[in-house]
Amino acid sequence: MYPTLLLLHSLFRWLVLLSLCYAIARSYRGYYYTSEFSFLDNKIRHWTATIAHIQLILGILVYVNSPIIQYYFSDFKNLISN
Repeated sequence: MYPTLLLLHSLFRWLVLLSLCYAIARSYRGYYYTSEFSFLDNKIRHWTATIAHIQLILGILVYVNSPIIQYYFSDFKNLISN
């Protein structure tokens, strides 16, 4: 499960980057041409935030399922005493 989560997390970073770049480009274009905030702009904003949140959840899952963290939680009392 860990390698799959790590792969998904790595792939989603590119989706986050692409969606953020597209959203920023649309916002600059709207600012300089003084166009109205459209329905498409709202959808892009929504999906950019959704993709970023999925990336965050995948990152948390990768952290929790990491072999280092699993080892740390398996012998917590002994590791704390050292």
